[in-house]
Amino acid sequence: MNGFLSSMSAAKRCAAFASAGLLLLTLLSCSTQTTFHSDRSPVELEETFSASGEAPAPAEWWTAFEDNDLDTLVDRALTGNLNLRSTWDRLDQVRAVAHKSGADLYPSLDLQAGGSRSRNETTKQGTTYQSNLSLSLAAGYEIDLWGRIRSTRDAAALDALASEQDLRAAAITLTA
Repeated sequence: MNGFLSSMSAAKRCAAFASAGLLLLTLLSCSTQTTFHSDRSPVELEETFSASGEAPAPAEWWTAFEDNDLDTLVDRALTGNLNLRSTWDRLDQVRAVAHKSGADLYPSLDLQAGGSRSRNETTKQGTTYQSNLSLSLAAGYEIDLWGRIRSTRDAAALDALASEQDLRAAAITLTA
């Protein structure tokens, strides 16, 4: 092998290494992306749990006491809690990001318009006006060849789902 490389000219050796590197890069770039599906849990879980084996507690469990004072206190706690409000705001923000990341799968159009008008006063010709108007339209589309855009959209959707569960957990903690 060493004799083979020494008998080649420097240019041919460089071309051989470049070709081998290009071949290696091409083969590595053709790896497929596996899609992650988390539809099922590795362990079968029941939808709801109950210590007594009865039906699960309703979302508004405190109404079963039929106490107006308790209803008022819980309502005040749910509407006036800053942590719960910030969790709502975070959910709105994450949903907007998820919506925006899904829009990247479609073509985009950009329209720009502008205008200006200037007045030039000269002594011999009088006053002249010059108007400049511009209008531009640009279209763009990114082909999701490797699945980056789709994966970003899916990650944003899962982030929104996690924020929704955070909100539910905060509300349950507050009412408990």
